[in-house]
Amino acid sequence: MLTPTPPHASGDRFSNDEEAGRYYLDLLRDGSGVQKIEARFGLARVFENRGDLAAAAELYEANARAGVRDPGLYLHLSSLYRRQDRANEAGAALAFAEKLGTATGGRPRRAATAVQPRATPESAGSRRTAVLALSSLALLLAGGAFAAIGIPSSLTLWTTGSSDSAASDPLVAAQSTHSEPTAVSSVGGTTAGGTATAVVGGQPAESGQPTGCTFILGFADLRRAVGPDVVGDCIEDQEYAENGDARQRTTGGELVWRKTDNRSAFTDGSRTWMIGPSGLQSRPNEDRFAWEPFPLPPVLPGSVLPAKRLVTYYGNPLSKQMGILGEIPPDEMIQRLKQQLQAYAAANPEPARPFQGALELVAIVAQEDPGRDGLYRLRMDSEVIEEVIGWAEQNNFLIILDIQVGRSVVAPEIRSLLPFLRRPNVHLALDPEFAMRPHEKPGEEIGSHDADDVNVAIDMLAELVTAENIPPKVLLVHRFTEKMLTNYRKIKADSRVQVAVIMDGFGAPALKIDHYNAFVAFQRVQYTGIKLFYKQDKPLMSPKDVLSLEPTPDIVIYQ
Repeated sequence: MLTPTPPHASGDRFSNDEEAGRYYLDLLRDGSGVQKIEARFGLARVFENRGDLAAAAELYEANARAGVRDPGLYLHLSSLYRRQDRANEAGAALAFAEKLGTATGGRPRRAATAVQPRATPESAGSRRTAVLALSSLALLLAGGAFAAIGIPSSLTLWTTGSSDSAASDPLVAAQSTHSEPTAVSSVGGTTAGGTATAVVGGQPAESGQPTGCTFILGFADLRRAVGPDVVGDCIEDQEYAENGDARQRTTGGELVWRKTDNRSAFTDGSRTWMIGPSGLQSRPNEDRFAWEPFPLPPVLPGSVLPAKRLVTYYGNPLSKQMGILGEIPPDEMIQRLKQQLQAYAAANPEPARPFQGALELVAIVAQEDPGRDGLYRLRMDSEVIEEVIGWAEQNNFLIILDIQVGRSVVAPEIRSLLPFLRRPNVHLALDPEFAMRPHEKPGEEIGSHDADDVNVAIDMLAELVTAENIPPKVLLVHRFTEKMLTNYRKIKADSRVQVAVIMDGFGAPALKIDHYNAFVAFQRVQYTGIKLFYKQDKPLMSPKDVLSLEPTPDIVIYQ
């Protein structure tokens, strides 16, 4: 995962973690109150880089107890807790981050007034002020004396001070039921055969196992890193499967070496331990680290992804408020998208995956007023949709039709777009923000789609692909809060429909990175994407910034 740069602290100034650690320790010892907060942010980055997530979280907590009420801090804490399987604390931190974001200037997007065909709509798609607005001034609110953090040069021992504000900290209740995991030192290395291994204190290979089996090479090193008490004793020697993977059962679970990525892992049936870029890490079996190969459905001929990545312009030609697609004249918009594509091509780390232009048209727009059918949504005339499809076809762009269902449901809205979706270059997007329950109005509440809603879309698109004998469809799902997409693990895998979750919402880069980590990378469905806002994102992430995210986004949308 990319870690957001804390306020006033850039890791780029240091050549390694040890240099950064010494700098921040000096700052913690001799600096002002604000500088001590900066030091804790910096030291937390060092620990996170080394894989010690518990230590990193403790340092962020210390800043929270010191009075920092920055939503970005709590969002990143939620991410750290989630990666340690600390669900109660992750939920508490995320809820408080959203509360802070609203208090510091966030507000719901306003829904549109009624839109007449060929008139200029005031759309519910006008993006609101960031739900979680990152305030660099938050650090200036913190003060008082802070206890020193003593960290020797090995950066493996530490303590944190406390603050009088701890009693009011929203994480205290959640933390009271949590037992801190033992911090794990960073480990890593390779055997002569190239298998990922753990090297701890220069100890020799494992020995003394029951007669008849033994741990060797990478499995021995990984057992030592995870702990013999967790892995247990061997039941059998390691064996190779037909696909080239190696496996060895133990009294505590199973050791596995994956040929596909040359990596060893241990699972006890519910959790998996492995050596990652930052050392030993563990996760629930159903999750994946961003750096792990993700098990995508088989790719069918003609699929857009992963052969290409998309750079997309979003909006509606009837509104200057909904995004760049309608904000400027069409010719100027098309030229600007082509320039944006060139910028991504220049920064592309994988030239074999070229960037493809696309236009995302909000074809069904949520409304403030119920309309004749009481569904709080307006379907665009065919004339409007055909016009934007024409722009796309003239410039070899794809077209994505975005649905804001209001109080309607997914199936009838997709059905209304089937004449367009039958075309090979036309794809689909769902915007859960405007999926309202019966008592809700667009713009007053943030809506939600469940996996069942997404699966309805997948089934309808898959059936269309088969019936029309056309290439697979891309399905985008926008998201910027936890509740906008529920039961994401139940979303179907169907090679005829390529699902991409898009991190939506605007704000500072650090906040967007945390959103991307929390709602796209850590809760990955299939493919990934991020939306950028030309006016509201300050500063706007560059193509290089975007392509440095892990996993690298497959789709980049500009509004």
